[in-house]
Amino acid sequence: MNILRQHKASRYVLCGLVALAVVIMIPLLSKAYKAYATVDYWDLMIGEKTVAVFVSENDAKQVIKDVTNYYVEKGAKLEDVQCSPELTVVQKTYDKDDEIKLGEVKDTVEYIVTGTREKEVYTVKKGDTFWTVAEKHGVTFEELAEMNPQVKDQEMLMIGDTLNFFKMNPLVDVTTTQVVKSVKTIEYKTIVKKTGSLYVGETKVKRAGKNGKKRVTERIVTKNGVTVKTKVLASKVLKKKVNKIVLKGTKKKPVAKSTSTSGSYSYSPASSGRTYSGSGSAIVDYACQFVGNPYVYGGTSLTNGADCSGFVQSVFAHFGIYLPRVGFETCGRSVPYSEAKPGDILCSPGHYSIYMGNDTIVHAVNEQHGIAITPVSFTGPIYDCRRIVE
Repeated sequence: MNILRQHKASRYVLCGLVALAVVIMIPLLSKAYKAYATVDYWDLMIGEKTVAVFVSENDAKQVIKDVTNYYVEKGAKLEDVQCSPELTVVQKTYDKDDEIKLGEVKDTVEYIVTGTREKEVYTVKKGDTFWTVAEKHGVTFEELAEMNPQVKDQEMLMIGDTLNFFKMNPLVDVTTTQVVKSVKTIEYKTIVKKTGSLYVGETKVKRAGKNGKKRVTERIVTKNGVTVKTKVLASKVLKKKVNKIVLKGTKKKPVAKSTSTSGSYSYSPASSGRTYSGSGSAIVDYACQFVGNPYVYGGTSLTNGADCSGFVQSVFAHFGIYLPRVGFETCGRSVPYSEAKPGDILCSPGHYSIYMGNDTIVHAVNEQHGIAITPVSFTGPIYDCRRIVE
């Protein structure tokens, strides 16, 4: 009987030990399973939002370093950089079953600094050129061309044409304070001196201008690469500028005489022609109404077709100013192109146009383009600028 009791007691002890072992092993096995089923990654945070997940802490921190240095100029001394919202790195445990797309340093930096793209559409207005539109929107000519592959000829923008812009919205605002050393151009000035040795309307360059150079040290504050504040710390002239001197005539020319009372005048190349009172801007506004109409050699119709001189002649005729069919070099008075105003007639080899301002002209171009607005450079060099209305 005692033996039986001892055997039962031993069984109870053994069961207790097994139960105790199970209790002890469960947490250990659970911990081991958890260690096997999870993985630690590094989250790159913008504020409280995760924007990328990395295998290593070093990669996540490299992104922050590259973003903060993205707008620092080469050779500049970085004094301060701030990101808003703040960029931080946090370790986080993920289940191995989670579908996690791990980030790449270069791609993440590009994503943060470019952010989202918003499309904007700009409608071409009077006086616009591809160059001025690009400058107005803070992009280069090449960038604007890339955004608008549908524009095959950038020199032939028409009023009413539309251009696409893609505005970038960075995920963070990066404000930098950096000290930059650079060599800058000192632009020369044009000094006009009056002289009685030249006729009114005539000019002569007495001395050509030359730009100078200076070495400048500046403290520049930028926000996402755009300068918001500049302070010059030091400046040294490396090469002095030479101002341009232009002589402007004051000697009166002989007055041209009228040969008829019908509004037609004969002119001598050595004399200034008749000028009229009026508005050059009104002439430009009227001329622009016919943009898009055809070019016809020998034509004078603003609607059915005109060539370059016929277009100019017909536009001015609308205002009661009757010009010869060709030879506008004898009409009105000559002024330097640097003093050109809207409504002036520009004379280039084999072509005439009406100046609009901002280095743009309206004219009957050719059979391909018809009546259009283009940059002044489209017609070649300007050898005379005639002021018809004062």
